[in-house]
Amino acid sequence: MDFDPYGDMPSFEDLKKSGTADWLTDAMAEQKKKNASLLAALGGESEALAAERQNLEGLLELPVEELPGEETPDLFAAERAEAEKRRASLDGIFGDLEASRKAEQERLRKLF
Repeated sequence: MDFDPYGDMPSFEDLKKSGTADWLTDAMAEQKKKNASLLAALGGESEALAAERQNLEGLLELPVEELPGEETPDLFAAERAEAEKRRASLDGIFGDLEASRKAEQERLRKLF
């Protein structure tokens, strides 16, 4: 299987060619029949539930939210900048400690 889950999703035309679209359509129709028979047995569907079902069914036809040429924002830029600032401050502290250690060694050498 050569499908990359992180790559581009197949187009609807590709789904039609592969037969997957027919399978999905059939599965959705079968599920609607089962839901209708279950609702009939339970006394029908409330208006709120029908509106919610219609709303959720519409999610399948929504267009892509991001444009292909649009650059996505860097969500972790602030965290990386903060980590770099902390690293730089730690490097400064380490450098100060290293300099004071060398100065202390020099003083000890001069004592003996």
